[in-house]
Amino acid sequence: MDIRVELEMGEAMRRLSTMPRRLSGALMEGAEDATTLALREMRTYPRERPARGRAPYRRTRTLERSWFRQVRRTSNGVVGEVLSNGQIAPYNIWVQHARYQAAVHVGVWQTDAQVAERIQPQVVEMFTRRIQIAANG
Repeated sequence: MDIRVELEMGEAMRRLSTMPRRLSGALMEGAEDATTLALREMRTYPRERPARGRAPYRRTRTLERSWFRQVRRTSNGVVGEVLSNGQIAPYNIWVQHARYQAAVHVGVWQTDAQVAERIQPQVVEMFTRRIQIAANG
């Protein structure tokens, strides 16, 4: 009785040769997914509070419009960022930046650090899923 194992290297080598391109695409897609999620979260406004003895507050949504995302390739991989434009909302750091948030906004407005911590498990899952798809492609 003989047992013979024969492996064809052609298909394996073809799949391996396309892996860097597929992984690069997966990282780009993962960064798109993650920044889309983070942007949506940073644009979420707190619930309106009733005006107590003051004139009603009128929301302009300027801070919401100041948030944008960008994803770009670098020499080391991919960078995805969610940023607030200080030209549009010069007060942005006093409202949503964890380090500089004014006391009046603490507990009302979520900070960048709070959002990053909260969505971190989802972001890991997004990248994991994209890389698995690329590896199986």
